[in-house]
Amino acid sequence: MFKLKFRPDTDRDAIVREMLLHPLGYLRILSIICSSVVFGCVVDRLYNPVYLYQCAFNNNGNCCKLAIAVGVIGFVISLMFLVKDVLYHAVDFSENFNFKVLMVLVDAAVHIPTGLLWFASFSFSADQWRKTPDKNDLQGLSLVNRGNAVVAFSFFCVLLWLANVVINMILMICLMLKRGGRSRGYASFPEGSDSVHPDGPSTS
Repeated sequence: MFKLKFRPDTDRDAIVREMLLHPLGYLRILSIICSSVVFGCVVDRLYNPVYLYQCAFNNNGNCCKLAIAVGVIGFVISLMFLVKDVLYHAVDFSENFNFKVLMVLVDAAVHIPTGLLWFASFSFSADQWRKTPDKNDLQGLSLVNRGNAVVAFSFFCVLLWLANVVINMILMICLMLKRGGRSRGYASFPEGSDSVHPDGPSTS
């Protein structure tokens, strides 16, 4: 069990601001937006299991179901890890080093398989959208735009999830370097340093 010790020198507003200014904060927000666009566009008139023409993607209901499922999963995961980021920046580094390392590893471990799901969804939807015989029959230009948006934003999500894993790996290296510097009594990584500070930019 981890006994968390929070940073005494930072208020709640500063922690939230620090989290949002961190590169992962930008990625979380973009991931939430892109995920909501994907499943929102599919649910909004691109998929209707009641009618014979189930799915605008080559009438393949599985394609629409996959896009909805992955979009909702990505949306929920992004929200959950946005809350995780607040906790990550709130706890003290020296007292909770192992906990911070665990959070970074869990973050990367969750985003790797989810990124693969996004890649599968993008590949499937792009292939089925290409095979759709006549997009002009999709009841107007708005449905065509929605189909294009699903493919485009699914691709953006693949890039966002990949960037998340890469940044977490860089963050892990920074944590180890900072830990190693402190254990040797070096002053290479001061608390106010923005270069490799794993908690984000300084608020002082």
